[in-house]
Amino acid sequence: MGILYKVNTTITNHQASETVPVSDLNDQNENHEEEFDDIVSGLEMPHPDEFTETFEDARSREDGDQAETGDEDGGPWEFYPRDEFRPGAVLPYAWGPGRFFGRCDLTGIVLQGAFLRRACLCRARLSLADLSESDLVGADLVGADLAGANLRGALLARAELRDADLSGADLSGADLSGADLRGVNLMGATIHKALLANAVLDGACLHDADLRRASLYGASAIGVLADGADLRYAVLYSAHLEEGVFFRADFRHANLAGVNAYRTKFAGADFRDANLRGAILHRADLTEADFTRSRLFGADLTHAQLVSTDLTRANLRRVSLDGADLSRARVVDASLDRATADDSSSWPRGFDPDEAGVVVL
Repeated sequence: MGILYKVNTTITNHQASETVPVSDLNDQNENHEEEFDDIVSGLEMPHPDEFTETFEDARSREDGDQAETGDEDGGPWEFYPRDEFRPGAVLPYAWGPGRFFGRCDLTGIVLQGAFLRRACLCRARLSLADLSESDLVGADLVGADLAGANLRGALLARAELRDADLSGADLSGADLSGADLRGVNLMGATIHKALLANAVLDGACLHDADLRRASLYGASAIGVLADGADLRYAVLYSAHLEEGVFFRADFRHANLAGVNAYRTKFAGADFRDANLRGAILHRADLTEADFTRSRLFGADLTHAQLVSTDLTRANLRRVSLDGADLSRARVVDASLDRATADDSSSWPRGFDPDEAGVVVL
């Protein structure tokens, strides 16, 4: 008996799925490769990156359309009629790439594992929603209310999240690489082990956010407000933190090599055992910060405020301290070999820069 497979053709209004023998499917694959990009265990679906359904098509789709169900290996996705997307609904593994849910009230909805790539959820109400393990790559979530939402392990690469409310949300292990997070409220959010490489967080609120072991490689976080944020073991290599506020933030063991933190406020921050090699801290406020055992080799600290800063056993070799204020700083066992300074630099009482190896120009 021939095995039949369900074939999902390009989705338009009133089109239904059709079944064909596997031999015919193979022939069609040879002649029309562009129509059959991904065959997952016998199930043919449109390639996510080539899905062309418009928002208007999605909005006008009839409620009576048949559900599209995937197989075990490809994901058990199902197509649900639009009227089933309502507050508190349980719609796991929903299939809805490109669909329009702008301004919809989806409070508390369960969309675990859903495929919503490029869906429009702008200004939708999704507070307390469960979107864990969902695929929201390239989705429009501008201005959406996601307060307290569960987004653990969600795929949000290149998603548009400008001005969205993610306060208290759980984004542990989520992929936000390249996402637009400008002006986002992430106060108290859990972003543990999340991937934010090359993401844009300019002007975002990260007060008390948990970013432990998160990767912000090359991210732009200019002007962020991150008082009390937990960034232990985080990777901020080559990130842009200019003019941000990180009062009392925890950067222990973090990698901030090459970071640009021009005029950034780090008063009271904890940098113990952190890597700041080659960091730009020009005119940064580092008052009462703790740099014990940190590595600042080659960093730019010109005109930085290091008043009462703890630099015990810190590696400050080849750093630039022109115009820096180190009054009342602790420099016990700090290495300052070949660091440079000028006559406007201020030193702790009793400290001899020449004896420490500082080159005063």
